[in-house]
Amino acid sequence: MAEIEPRRLLVQDKAGSDKSTLMRFVAHHPTTRSALASWTGSHELVIASHFFWNFGYPAQKP
Repeated sequence: MAEIEPRRLLVQDKAGSDKSTLMRFVAHHPTTRSALASWTGSHELVIASHFFWNFGYPAQKP
């Protein structure tokens, strides 16, 4: 059986540019699951998402 090569998507931008909002939208959108299911073929589809939130840099602090 051939293995699917793990792939990652890196989303980066300045603080407060709604990166987490974008990724949360994509991760929970119904079209994402159906598109990925067709991409995985007969392999099991696993979608994991977790979003950390922490004021880290001075530009992110209120």
